[in-house]
Amino acid sequence: MKGYWRAEANISIRTGFILQDASEDFPKLNTGGSWKCIEDQSSSPIPNKLETFIVVCPGEKIDMKKKIKKWKEIEFDDSNWSQASMISKGHPKYLVGPFAMPENWQLVRSDLPPMEMTDQRFAACRVATGIDVPNTFPTNVVPLVIPPNSEVSLLLDVTHNTMGYPNSFV
Repeated sequence: MKGYWRAEANISIRTGFILQDASEDFPKLNTGGSWKCIEDQSSSPIPNKLETFIVVCPGEKIDMKKKIKKWKEIEFDDSNWSQASMISKGHPKYLVGPFAMPENWQLVRSDLPPMEMTDQRFAACRVATGIDVPNTFPTNVVPLVIPPNSEVSLLLDVTHNTMGYPNSFV
């Protein structure tokens, strides 16, 4: 979340990012002069209207019309993206000496594992009201037609703990 709307747990003056291959097997992955960047205009905070101290982030609004599509593909045209630039050197947060000045970017290594991005199908339809659901749905791709002006409710189950965003049944 940007600036003012960040969560209270995000105690930081600045946000920085450095990618450095510890093994030195993939030097092109390291942040440097070959990197390009652009601001994602599709994401914006939904400010809370409460007049009190709140420690969590507000909601987030994502406008999919503004989302940068296919930017991970090799053929993507990034000619209108800016070259990333070094603002200052990053230093470990608990460094002692002249580099420990507050105006330096004091970075902390992330111990979080990378997020897994995996497509998953729902494993079962536990409850269906207002529609007859084929026995093979949702494990198999089958037509599921919801009649116009009808009220339908489906309770779908992945059968294990996960976190994600449904986007289609294809």
